[in-house]
Amino acid sequence: MKTSQVNAKKLAALVKRFKPKASAEPPAMIEPMACLIQAFLQWNTTTKAATAALAKLTAALVDHNDLRVSHPSEIVAIIGPRYPQGIERAARLRDTLQEVFRREHATSLDALKDKPKKEVRSYIESLPGMVPYVAAYVALHAFGAHAIPADDRLTQLMVDEGILYPSTPPEQVSALLERQFKADESAAAHLAIQAWSDEDGSDVPTKPAPEKPAKKPAAPRDVPTPHVAEKSAGKTTKKTTKKTAKK
Repeated sequence: MKTSQVNAKKLAALVKRFKPKASAEPPAMIEPMACLIQAFLQWNTTTKAATAALAKLTAALVDHNDLRVSHPSEIVAIIGPRYPQGIERAARLRDTLQEVFRREHATSLDALKDKPKKEVRSYIESLPGMVPYVAAYVALHAFGAHAIPADDRLTQLMVDEGILYPSTPPEQVSALLERQFKADESAAAHLAIQAWSDEDGSDVPTKPAPEKPAKKPAAPRDVPTPHVAEKSAGKTTKKTTKKTAKK
């Protein structure tokens, strides 16, 4: 993986410009399970939308375990049917919570707090339903690991800004960004990048629908097909011959 896929000067300028809009102080570590839920809600959308959705879930459900046993359609009904990638998001979140419960016998990630950061990230990445953005977000903000979350939405914004080259694989973006910042800079860098992404406010990019093949123009009704034309010509010749013979 080459860091040349990143325009380092443009990235540094962007982070410097948006740092004041993010946070002057390094963020405190977030409780791991709350961090995971926030990350799933924020994946491919804005912080504002995720915070509002989290407030709705908190008001409607008893605790994290209540969320774990909720059907994806119930989760979507709470956060809103128009929430971006609602069903997929809810299904992924539920699958992840179910696996955490299976492994830990509780809807909690507290058992990871004393483990090495690399081991923590590998554990999170191995959970069913997980996406790279959520894994990096939880590793960074709940466990202080060196990580910078990047999703499809942020990747497209960076391509449009000229920070990333169009050919950059989305699954490699987090690792590319992490190479541009030291471990103790990654939290502030991510918050600045997220502030820029939130200010843009655009929806997650979607693939354009395939174009429908053009319909072949219908043949005019008054134009006879070749075999009909041949028969008509034959009949005309016969009639003309008979008339000439009578004369």
